Amino acid sequence: MLKKDMKFKMTPKNGYLFVIKNLFAIMFSIMIVLANKITITSDIFSSNKEAFFSKFGVLDICLFICCFLLTNVGITIIEKIINLSQKKNEYVERTKNVKVFVAFFMLLIICWLPCVLTFYPGGVFADTTYTLLMAKGEAVINNHQPLLYTWIWEIMYGIGGLFALSEYHVIFLCTIVQAIAMALVISCFLYSLYKKGFSKKFIILSTIYFGLFNLIPLYVVSLWKDTFFSIFFFAFSVLLFNIFWNRAEERKFIKWQTILLYSVLAYLISFSRNNGIYAFFFFTVVLLVYFAYHKEKRLLKYSAIISFILICVFSVIRGPIYDSFKYNVDDKVESFGIPLQQVCYIIENNGDVSNEDMEVINNIIPQEDIHKLYCPLIVDKIKWAPSFNKEYLNDHYRLFLRTYLNIVRKNPIKALKGWALANEGFWDISRQNGAGYIHNTMWFTLSYPIRDVVKDKCGFSFQNLYSVDKKISSALFAWFIFLSVVIGYRRRRGGSYLALMPAIGIWITMIVATPLAYSLRYVFPLVLLVPMGIAVMIAPKYSLLNTESFTEI
Repeated sequence: MLKKDMKFKMTPKNGYLFVIKNLFAIMFSIMIVLANKITITSDIFSSNKEAFFSKFGVLDICLFICCFLLTNVGITIIEKIINLSQKKNEYVERTKNVKVFVAFFMLLIICWLPCVLTFYPGGVFADTTYTLLMAKGEAVINNHQPLLYTWIWEIMYGIGGLFALSEYHVIFLCTIVQAIAMALVISCFLYSLYKKGFSKKFIILSTIYFGLFNLIPLYVVSLWKDTFFSIFFFAFSVLLFNIFWNRAEERKFIKWQTILLYSVLAYLISFSRNNGIYAFFFFTVVLLVYFAYHKEKRLLKYSAIISFILICVFSVIRGPIYDSFKYNVDDKVESFGIPLQQVCYIIENNGDVSNEDMEVINNIIPQEDIHKLYCPLIVDKIKWAPSFNKEYLNDHYRLFLRTYLNIVRKNPIKALKGWALANEGFWDISRQNGAGYIHNTMWFTLSYPIRDVVKDKCGFSFQNLYSVDKKISSALFAWFIFLSVVIGYRRRRGGSYLALMPAIGIWITMIVATPLAYSLRYVFPLVLLVPMGIAVMIAPKYSLLNTESFTEI
């Protein structure tokens, strides 16, 4: 039997609460100041003279101080409002009701159906066309487009062959499977809110968000690796949301059913997109630190063993096994995009580069071509240049890294500016670009043209409902997740914020190694996590159990 719950007393003088609040305020204020100094006069292919930093001055210090104070005040106000709305500080769990889950699922499908029929059989992208060739056996299989995604398409074509379906019907089948999978995962989250006793108003608003916010149905009909990855990623986050809802629930982590589901979802996010495995690594570190900090020895031991096994298995699969089948054919440039951008920025802005270092860079791409091709916001013109020597970079990547570190050491400010421009869209809430941003006209000129079934059958179209003339910054979703973590931790002092940590891991991979400065597709899971972020913030404070109660399952 569990002993009586002991409520955790929140004290305003607690050092951790003070630090996390002010750290967020500092980082947010730095973001505002940096964003205010960037000028971009053209598109994603802006030249070095069209995308640049202006000089910093005393007014920027004043702006930083004002932003810092306003951010602190804003967090305090939000917390006060949440606390006032949670006077009882407890939710009453609702009984199981499968009909509620089915209702969520059906509502989502009904909301998305007009979009599915407007963009029949589904939007196929250029990246996806190569996956289709691999799935049909018409191209050599490799992991540049994740193998897991290719295998999904192989299954679709296999089913199509059994039922003599045309290729368009196979594509539509994949769209239907994608929509059902997305609806099931989101319904699991909505049902979790229902079971945990969240207010009906919040659950209804969350359902409306998932059903009608145009980015979500557009991704439902978008046939590329990012949608399946986002489905798996959100499912993983929902699992964590349920495990770390309160301290008592954390013991579920070492039940065999949870371990199995956790392992399967970890595999799916690690292999459905190539940076997913790094998000899982990041979450693993956070998880172990969390259990160690709370001195949960048994949970720490089990989580360490599970994590070690999963990481080893995933590394062996991604490494030696993929190598043996010659699946790993990615060039090093795919990982070194931002270092290349930083080096090019330093060279273009008259940085301190020695002759020896310049010789190494010239072996990769000649300096005169850097002058012609360098674009601060995207590395593609450099890496796709005929003079770019991929083979040299692949064979001498350690030499390049040493050269890069040496150049950055001598030019730290310029390196920071080059880095900030290369990933600007992921941290600056004021800007977005059409590159990698879903919209309702992007499938009409590709190999698999879409058909507006609604217009053909009914004489009118829903296409305008899915227009995205006003683009939302990817960074806005990221900063919202950060805010949710800060407020969730400050209010609850438990682990509910852990459900959002894999998303932060995804964001970090973009900050470190994005190929272009703007692309919502790379961080689309953050869009799905908005209601979960709100749930983490508004949930009642933890009721901590005696440590003795954790000794047994």
